Amino acid sequence: MKIGSLLVSLRYDGEFRSRSGERRQRYAYRIEDLENPDFGIHISSDLMSAAHADVDLVDALRTLTSFLAAAGEAYSYTLRLPGSEPDNLHLFPLWVAESAYLNADEMAIFHADAADAVNRTARWISIVFLQGPEVEEALELLNKQGPNALVVCLAKQDFGEETTRSAVRCGHVYERLPSSDGYHLHHQEPYALIYNPDLRHVGLLRQIEHLARQSPSPDRISQRPGRSAALPRSL
Repeated sequence: MKIGSLLVSLRYDGEFRSRSGERRQRYAYRIEDLENPDFGIHISSDLMSAAHADVDLVDALRTLTSFLAAAGEAYSYTLRLPGSEPDNLHLFPLWVAESAYLNADEMAIFHADAADAVNRTARWISIVFLQGPEVEEALELLNKQGPNALVVCLAKQDFGEETTRSAVRCGHVYERLPSSDGYHLHHQEPYALIYNPDLRHVGLLRQIEHLARQSPSPDRISQRPGRSAALPRSL
């Protein structure tokens, strides 16, 4: 993948299990600046997925370029405040941070294109959003069995057209997938799982190709007490 003058390559490097038993996917990557060959080449295999995630090279590339963007932003901070040591400055060798800074615009375009690739074809409706005491069971399932198992569990609350009508009536329809710092995204068609272990938030959305033109049915859709389909406004 060429991003400005940066040439970034990525490959799957196998599964990694921590001492606590968490399963993560590991990726190796290579970075060079084609316009500055004297910088050399940076090679590493320290990129890890979220716990129990499946192999996803596209998501891993997005994660890697997010780290690059953070390093570039940290480098720009040192130019404004000489002598400062921002936290993200040493995510990579200093020349990588400098190159990321010089290619900041191209990096932003790459992220926008990646987001559009996910969102361009459909709208999304919220199936359920969990927080508070009831989210603990979902997070426990996520930690023990991974996101696929959690999607299967939460999808039991999707009643097809009934759920779609309820989401339209309540305004729980989104042109794009919600995103915010600290939230993880897992795709399992036609669903998207979002979760933030720190804030104890879990949500499930379903992709829909179109919405019916007629007014939504006034039928009442029952929900379990304490469970909402509304996503937080901060997302």
